[in-house]
Amino acid sequence: EPPHAGRAAGIGYAPQESVVFDDLSVRDNLTLQYRDRDLARYEALFSSFPRLKERRAQRAGTLSGGEKKILSFCRAVAEDTDLVMLDEPTEGVQPENIERMASHVAIDAAQGRGFLIVEQNLGFAERLADHAHVLDHGVCVFDTPGGPGLRMQLAEKLAI
Repeated sequence: EPPHAGRAAGIGYAPQESVVFDDLSVRDNLTLQYRDRDLARYEALFSSFPRLKERRAQRAGTLSGGEKKILSFCRAVAEDTDLVMLDEPTEGVQPENIERMASHVAIDAAQGRGFLIVEQNLGFAERLADHAHVLDHGVCVFDTPGGPGLRMQLAEKLAI
């Protein structure tokens, strides 16, 4: 299926790698999928990540790795989709920004939006997951309800 098919099906996506279009500006990365260039849909996210708004004219390729992840996260979360898939969204992101990302996910999830998150950051997963699956080379080796205690369940089951 072509990449736009997921969005047409109501699925947003922030990939683990190649998260932004380096040669485009931050603004262009945020508005590429829209007919207009209106950034109003990003105001709540800009409140949490003001540097992104400050750098909207900057080439995305000049951002740090963590800033690129935030840009990709914001693009996916701002889309009007029923499900958002986030692949390692916290990789290379500063702890205070990870907390802000978690807040946006929690607010949207509380309003009924679905999230499928691939994540190695157990604290992030523990805060957000209502169910967790542990994969080893593509095979589910453990699944459990998420939430507080997820880390302890995983440690007991997987001896980590």
